[in-house]
Amino acid sequence: MQDFDSLFLEATHQQIDKVVSSKSWQKFRLSLKGLSTSSKLQKLSQWVSNHHNSPQAKLQASNYRGALRRGGQLKALKESLEILTETVKLKIKQPLEPKEFISKRKKGALDIQKKAEAKGGAALLTAVHFAAKEKPYEYALKVCEKENAAALIKDKASDVMKELKDWSNLTQQRFQHLMGMLEAYGEVYLQLK
Repeated sequence: MQDFDSLFLEATHQQIDKVVSSKSWQKFRLSLKGLSTSSKLQKLSQWVSNHHNSPQAKLQASNYRGALRRGGQLKALKESLEILTETVKLKIKQPLEPKEFISKRKKGALDIQKKAEAKGGAALLTAVHFAAKEKPYEYALKVCEKENAAALIKDKASDVMKELKDWSNLTQQRFQHLMGMLEAYGEVYLQLK
């Protein structure tokens, strides 16, 4: 859309009036009311593309974009995008240290376990699943700073996998217990490797 602006600057008032008074443009322009600024800009690009990048379509889009700029909407959009970018940068911060990661996962699992126990019924299988994570997390906290921590965790996960080979003969509770353990060992291993 940037090159549209130079076309707009070179156009006379008569040329602009002629292209913006077309019925199809006016119908399209009215369809933009109520849309977000970013949606309007996207639709303007589609308009130009649908009209084979014609000078008239570019001039129509540029004129509309100029109105958005004069109304402060483009500046507001730019500021919103800058804020969003900064927010995303803050959320994508450095990965947690292993102990902090494991501790947070352990706490989260315990919270879910307690809520599932309080619900009772079918949620008790969820409680079994999340309760099973406690020992893997405790083990991971003990070994996470060792040089071979990832290998030690992987060995534990492999032991659980061996028991899961015969999964179809397990009870629901045992299956949930083993899956909870495997999940905990797996996420710690993937964090450490």
